[in-house]
Amino acid sequence: MKLLRDPHPFFALILAPTRELAAQVQAQFHALGKTIGLSTALLVGGVPITQQSDLMKVSPPHVVIATPGRFVDHLKKTKGFDELRFSNLRILVIDEADRMLGVDFESVIEKILCIVPARRQTFLFSATMTDKVGKLQRASIHDPVRVTTRKSKFQSLTNLRQYVHLVPQCEIDSYLVYFLRVALCPEIQVPGLDLIKLQSTSTENLDCDNQSFMSTSVIVFTRTRVASNRLNLLLRQFLRQPVIALNGDMPQAQRLGALHKFKRTQGAVLVATDVASR
Repeated sequence: MKLLRDPHPFFALILAPTRELAAQVQAQFHALGKTIGLSTALLVGGVPITQQSDLMKVSPPHVVIATPGRFVDHLKKTKGFDELRFSNLRILVIDEADRMLGVDFESVIEKILCIVPARRQTFLFSATMTDKVGKLQRASIHDPVRVTTRKSKFQSLTNLRQYVHLVPQCEIDSYLVYFLRVALCPEIQVPGLDLIKLQSTSTENLDCDNQSFMSTSVIVFTRTRVASNRLNLLLRQFLRQPVIALNGDMPQAQRLGALHKFKRTQGAVLVATDVASR
């Protein structure tokens, strides 16, 4: 409503921790704002910075959606992209504020807060209210209002089933392959893995609906990019379902392509680092 009453470029700035999350946010703005002529600019790594700056010169956006690092790159390298450009900024949004105040982003966020006007409306979105989030809330927001959706931070979805199965480190790969093969396609036997028994974590004890598993995609998270690439190659050897990799080593276009392929493909397995966690 504020933008409709006073439409002008660089009305809002939205900061997100990853390229993928920033792209998702932009997609929602396009879907919701196309009927009112809302324009956006996506500033993320993996795309030439000059290409982004040229687009903003041709069509100054109402809303800038950016990762913190690329936004600061524009502050340093793009002519006219400075405090004056954002002097009329009305809204600042920091998405995933808990992560944005970690060691990777904290100093960059402080630089950005220095160039945006003090007279603005600020929104912090976070799954957890950490001490750092509370500190930033006090430092950058006047008369803050805190809105929570759940009374307990430990509350989870009522229909979410979570299981933990401890296995020897040297057998993690074997157990993972076995579980995915049985869960995704139970009629197929895994050569060389038929002696492995999941014991308490059998599909019967898990109360799994095999039909739903066969039509449901799976995300396997790994801690490092190297582990993601290695596990991607391993699962492609043993699974009949499509296996898709997603990690920070991939160019931006390839990362977005992997996400789109995963969304389109029924029963796919995505092997990803935390770039997919948000």
